[in-house]
Amino acid sequence: GALLAGAAVTVLQLGAGWLLSYTPTNALLATFAIFVGLLLWFRLIGIIMLVGAAWIAISARDENIPLLEKTEAEQLAEEHAALLLAAQVRLRTAQEALDAAPWYARWAASRDVRRAEEELAEVKASAPPTPRGPSALDGFV
Repeated sequence: GALLAGAAVTVLQLGAGWLLSYTPTNALLATFAIFVGLLLWFRLIGIIMLVGAAWIAISARDENIPLLEKTEAEQLAEEHAALLLAAQVRLRTAQEALDAAPWYARWAASRDVRRAEEELAEVKASAPPTPRGPSALDGFV
């Protein structure tokens, strides 16, 4: 993406140089030719940069390459969410096992449910602080 955008900008620069070198000798016509040329230049440069940036972003997304690295707080929050989900699944599984357990296995199954509830409470109690995302005003405040 970046290579293609760079090549397109180079071609555009050569075209702009050609436009400047072949402007007519009429001063009024030259002024308008330069003005229109600059408008076209800015428009085409903007299009090329946006297409190049979009190409890079889509390629990175397709390859699962993050463009922004996660902070340690964000990683901790994601790990905690995974632990919380795992504890909830263990509790649900233990409750299903208790419901399906015969009378002679209910004591062990209820013990497993208590352990899963304790583990879930422990995971909920150890929640890290929620990460504050980057603000658009971080550089200005």
